[in-house]
Amino acid sequence: MARVGEDREDLLRDARNLSPRVQLRAVIGGRDAAVFAGFRGESLSLYFGPEPVFHFNAAGELRRAFLSGRIVKAENGRLFGMERVVGENQVELLTSAVPEDEQSRVFADLVSRLTGLRAAFDRGDVAIEGLEPADGDAVERLKRWLERHATLSVAASPRVD
Repeated sequence: MARVGEDREDLLRDARNLSPRVQLRAVIGGRDAAVFAGFRGESLSLYFGPEPVFHFNAAGELRRAFLSGRIVKAENGRLFGMERVVGENQVELLTSAVPEDEQSRVFADLVSRLTGLRAAFDRGDVAIEGLEPADGDAVERLKRWLERHATLSVAASPRVD
């Protein structure tokens, strides 16, 4: 999963393992939002600004996310948060299950964002800022993905396949 920070890399230029990919601006929930979407095969990575970031497998199941500075991964249909703990000589990743109520809030937010993005496309409130490859079909693939995956679930694994 790409690490996202305040000085995030240029995903349109640098995310070559995601093709096709698109950078756009959309009005979602009454707010202007930067959105990046890229495909690896049938798997989608979706960035709403620097975060949140959501990665889905080919079945449209959530496999990884970056939320509130925390890496989240799927294991056996549950979400697990990973926190970096920096020690004197090492960095550890502590993993713990995301509580059910928090997992429900994550999904409610995700569904709201996806519904808002789909509605923005329907209203024509989307501006394409970049497309790679320039003649690629990332926008149409994203629209189809949004239509096909109205119902979401957690993947069995954080792996892309």
